[in-house]
This record gives sequence, C-alpha cells and structure tokens, in this order.
Amino acid sequence: MVKFTKLCIICILCAFAVSAQGRQTALSKDETALRALEKTRLAAFQEKDAATVGQQLADDYSLTFENGMVFNKAETLEMVRRRPEGRHLEWTEDTKARFYGDTAILTGRYLHDIRQPKRKIYALLYTDTYIKHKGHWYLASTHWSLSTGRQ
Repeated sequence: MVKFTKLCIICILCAFAVSAQGRQTALSKDETALRALEKTRLAAFQEKDAATVGQQLADDYSLTFENGMVFNKAETLEMVRRRPEGRHLEWTEDTKARFYGDTAILTGRYLHDIRQPKRKIYALLYTDTYIKHKGHWYLASTHWSLSTGRQ
C-alpha cells in the first residue's frame, strides 16, 4: 500500500510538472520570437547589415545612449552602416521579458567587446520596448544605462 501511495504521489507531481511546462511553453512563444529577433539584430549590427536592422525597427524608433544622446531610426541605421570592420562583438545576457498585451519589454545586460585598438568590454544595462503590429514585433525604443555592477 505504501508503494502504491508513493507511486500515486509521484504520478500527480509529474502531471503537475507536465501541465506547468505546457503552460510555460505557450506563454514563451513570443519571448522566444523576441530573443531570436534580438540575436538577428545584433548579428546584423556586426555585419553592418542596415537593411536587416531597419526591418526590425519601428518607424519612430529611438535609441537612447548611456550619455543621454538620442538617435532616431535613420541615425541608428547610419551608425550601423559606418561601423568599423571586424572590431566589435555584441551580445546580451540575463535577458528578462515582460508582456503587456501587444507590448513587450526586454531588460538585461548588453555587452560590447571592442577589439581595436585595445580590447575593452563595455557592460551596459538595456531596456528594449517592442510593439506587436499586424502579427509582427517591432522595436520601438532602446535605452542603455551604465552598469554599476549591482543588479
């Protein structure tokens, strides 16, 4: 009888785990799509592919740098085109997503590895605000802040 009770408890726990995993997968579909967009955009930045970056940005996109300078979409795309060749690697870490209907906010750490003339890695905190329009996600704004090392 004890073995049967333990077996029943294990089966119930497994059923709850599978049920929760199914709900989590359904909820993370948009998050998975946004993370893929972020990865594609960062790769396009490195390749100086302004066309790919531009497809992801809303028409009224704004990029706020850590020093307070603000670029619009056209200025951001020009920055992509003028990047020095092969000097930068960029990636994000600790990304968290929050959804509010057709708006999503991604926060995390943005790392920028500058390799020339002297290697230096900049760590910034980032906030990306996405809007979903006609089934597609567009990046409406990016904000970078200096990281104090505390999170």
